[in-house]
Amino acid sequence: MGRFPADLREIKAPATNKGETSSKSGFSYRTHSKEHSMTTKLEELLPTAKEVMQKLALAEAEEASKQARKLAAEEDEKKALLDHFTKPSGVSDEEGIRRAVKIIERAVANGKTEVEVCRFPNQLCTDRGRAINQQEPGWETR
Repeated sequence: MGRFPADLREIKAPATNKGETSSKSGFSYRTHSKEHSMTTKLEELLPTAKEVMQKLALAEAEEASKQARKLAAEEDEKKALLDHFTKPSGVSDEEGIRRAVKIIERAVANGKTEVEVCRFPNQLCTDRGRAINQQEPGWETR
């Protein structure tokens, strides 16, 4: 519906019914109370700008809270993995060397000149493994 008063009026022939108003031209107009009440109801249904802004703020706060929970969970997982790596594996040094020898022998039998014996994620290092790659003294303590 438009906002012009003509949208709320009905032009009729000369007034004869109660509740109608006659104009100088001989035509009458009557406001549509049903449409007017419907317009009022629609306006009541529409949220105000303040209400919309509050809903947006709540949605943004919920999203920020979700991201914070996700980040905290990732940090907890990283801490658990670090704790796992700092504890002994339960494999003796002798058994570890035997396993490495088997891996090396298998690589040689397959014609390989390189083999990866141990691997860990560089994200666990505070400097992403730079000190290890650069063979800086004291990298073990970082």
